Amino acid sequence: MKKSILFVIVILASFSVFAHGDYSEDITTMQEQLLGQELQGSFAKYMSDERINLNIGLQDGKDLDLGITTENKVITQFDKVTLENPTLEIHTTEDTLNTILESENSLMLIAKALNEGTIQYKANGFFNKIKYGVIVSMIKNKAR
Repeated sequence: MKKSILFVIVILASFSVFAHGDYSEDITTMQEQLLGQELQGSFAKYMSDERINLNIGLQDGKDLDLGITTENKVITQFDKVTLENPTLEIHTTEDTLNTILESENSLMLIAKALNEGTIQYKANGFFNKIKYGVIVSMIKNKAR
C-alpha cells in the first residue's frame, strides 16, 4: 500500500536524483527508463489514471517540481514541470526522502513523516480524497 502514494519517491531514489546539484541529467535518465512502463503489483490499480505533482524541497533551499502522469497503469509523463489539475499533490524534502530510503523500516518512517508533516499530500476530487485517506490510514496502522 505504501507504494500507492509514494511510488514516485521510490522511483526518484532508485535513480539517485539527489546525488548532485544538476538534476537535468537524472531527470532525462528517469524519463528514458520510466516512460511507457506499466505499473505492476497491487498498487497499480490505485495509480492507474493519475496526474501527480511532486514537490521536493532540496537541501540547497531550492525546490524540485516533477509532474507524473499515468494512464491505464502506464507512466506516460515524467517531467520537471507542474501539472495543471493534478489528482494528487505530494510535498516532501530531500532529507525526508533520504532518511526513508536509508532505513530498514521505511513504512514506519513514512507513517512518521506523514504524522509529522514532513510528507504532505493533497488528493484532489471527492473519490481521490477518500482513496488516499484510506491508503494513508492503512500506512499509519501497518507501521504501528
